[in-house]
Amino acid sequence: MDMTKIINAGLFLYSLVYAGLGLQAFMAWQGETPEQRAAATSPNHGIFSLAGGMLFAILMLVSYFVWRKSPRAGRIMSVAVALLGTARFWKPFLSEGKIYPAGMLIIVSMIVLGLLVAGHLTAMQERRDSAPKA
Repeated sequence: MDMTKIINAGLFLYSLVYAGLGLQAFMAWQGETPEQRAAATSPNHGIFSLAGGMLFAILMLVSYFVWRKSPRAGRIMSVAVALLGTARFWKPFLSEGKIYPAGMLIIVSMIVLGLLVAGHLTAMQERRDSAPKA
């Protein structure tokens, strides 16, 4: 299978994970009582999670469409979104030890970053192999 197809599938799955977790947090928030919401550190955390999850998903999908016009710019955007995803959940993972969703999203972001690096290295190798020999 072509590395580009694997990367694009990974980016699409990454988008689904972020959108799904944002939606899950919102649905859980909908089930909370007003007392539970008032006691939370952020009474509107469900709305923020939904907005954040959808934003990351949309940005990653936009990076795919940017990639179709300008491959380098699209992949740089994908790396930036994955790094932002990692940075966003780094503190809750380290300080509070939250495995779900923080640890899971860090792992998924690292997998996406690994795919992007592997794609870059593969493209560089193909470029070297196709260059005229002197």
